[in-house]
Amino acid sequence: MFNILYSQEKMKRTRAKIILATVILINCIAGCSGGASSSEPISTTKPHLTSLPQLTPGGPAPAHWSPAWRITSKLKNPSFDLVAGVLILGSRTGIQSFDARSGELRWQTTERTHIRSYEVSSNVVLVVTEQGDWYGVEAATGKVLWRRKILGTLATDTPRASMTTETVPVLQAPATDGESEILGVDARSGKTRWRLTPQLLMGCTPDTTRLARGIGQNHQGAWVGGHYLAMPVKCNTKSYLLLFNMDTSKVVWRYAAPANDNVQSNNFPATYINGVAVDGTTSITDSQQVKIMTPTGGNIANVKYLSASNYSFLPPILTADNKAWVSYFVFGQNKVGQSVIDLTNGHTTHFDERSDLSGDSRALIAFDGARIYLSTTPGVFAVTDVQTSSTQEVTVSNTRVASPSWLAVAAGSLYVAGLSTGDRQTNSTTVTRLS
Repeated sequence: MFNILYSQEKMKRTRAKIILATVILINCIAGCSGGASSSEPISTTKPHLTSLPQLTPGGPAPAHWSPAWRITSKLKNPSFDLVAGVLILGSRTGIQSFDARSGELRWQTTERTHIRSYEVSSNVVLVVTEQGDWYGVEAATGKVLWRRKILGTLATDTPRASMTTETVPVLQAPATDGESEILGVDARSGKTRWRLTPQLLMGCTPDTTRLARGIGQNHQGAWVGGHYLAMPVKCNTKSYLLLFNMDTSKVVWRYAAPANDNVQSNNFPATYINGVAVDGTTSITDSQQVKIMTPTGGNIANVKYLSASNYSFLPPILTADNKAWVSYFVFGQNKVGQSVIDLTNGHTTHFDERSDLSGDSRALIAFDGARIYLSTTPGVFAVTDVQTSSTQEVTVSNTRVASPSWLAVAAGSLYVAGLSTGDRQTNSTTVTRLS
C-alpha cells in the first residue's frame, strides 16, 4: 500500500478531521486464539488466483492522460484501498477486489454476506458480518484464511487508513465496569499478538477517557498509519502523546502535553495528534502550531499555523520518498497553504496559499514525493513539481466520474473514484485509472 493514498470521504455529521484510522470495537476477544481456515463461502473468486506483485510508487508526469481502464460498481458509498497489487472497494453492501493494473475483477463477497464492517491491512481484508462472524480474507485472491465468532463490531471512521501492517489495533470494551484495553490482532491468523499494558508502554496507559469521548472525532481519538499507532496516554498523572510500532510492539517516542491538558466538554485539548503517515511521520498540534515528528522522535519541522485538516477536507500529512506534504490554515484570510518538508534535513518549501481549498471545498490531494496532484474540479488536475514549484494543468474529459471522492497515485498512474457520471439515481461508483 502506498504513501499517497487518501480517501476524501467525510462523515457528514461532523466537521472535525481527526481520524481513528483503524479501530475495532469488540466485547470479547481476550483469550481467543487463531482458528483453522474456513471453507464457508463468503466470496466468489476466479479459479487459480495467485498473489500479485506490489505496485511501484510514483504517479504520471503531466501530459495527455487518458483512461487505461474504468470500472463501475453498484456498491453504495464504498471506500477505496490500494494494497497487494489490487484495488479494494468496500461498504456494507459488499466488498470487491480488482487487479489494480488491468481493472479485472478478481473476487467479491456473495450476496448472502451481510457486512457489518471491514478493514484492510497490508494484504488481508478483515470482514465482520451482521451475524457476528469475523473473517480474514486474502486481499489478492479472496481466500478465507480464518473464521471466528467474536461478539462485537468493527468500526472505522472514514477516510480510511493507509496500513502496511498485518497487526490490526483493537479497542476492547470492558465486560463490566473498568478500563478499556487496546489489543493487536494478527490479520492473517486472528490471533492476539499483544496487549497495550503499562509494561509495553513505558509505564503508561492509553487515555481511554479521551478515546471513549467520540473515537475518531474532536481531536480525541487514536490514529493509525503504516506500522504505527499514535494515541494519547497517561503516565501517572501526566498526559503524553505516544507513537507505538505495532509490528515490533515497541514505543517509538513519547511527547509531553502541557500540565492539566484535560479534555473539557465541547473543547479540544491543547496538544493532540493530527495524523500519522504510512512511514510513521506524525503531525501533532501543540499550542496552536503544527509540529512534524519523525519515526525516531525528532521534531524535524514546525508550522506556525494549525493543520488545515481542522478547517477543510484535506488530509493533515502525506509522505513519500523522504518528503512530507502538510497543509495549514491561515487565520483571518481563510486560506490554506501547502508545504513540502525534506525529512532528511527539515528544509521546507512553501506553495501558494489558496482560498479555494478551505471550508466545503472537495479538493483531492495525492503526493508521490516529486509531485503534488490536486483536483478541485472533476476531470481537472493541477500537477506541481516539488523541486521547481511549477504547476501544469491536465484536463481529462472522459473520466466518467461526476463527483470525485478519492485520488491516489501508483504504478505511474493516477486513480480517481467517485459517483458515476449521469447516474445520480442509482448511485453507482466509477474508478478510472489515468496514465
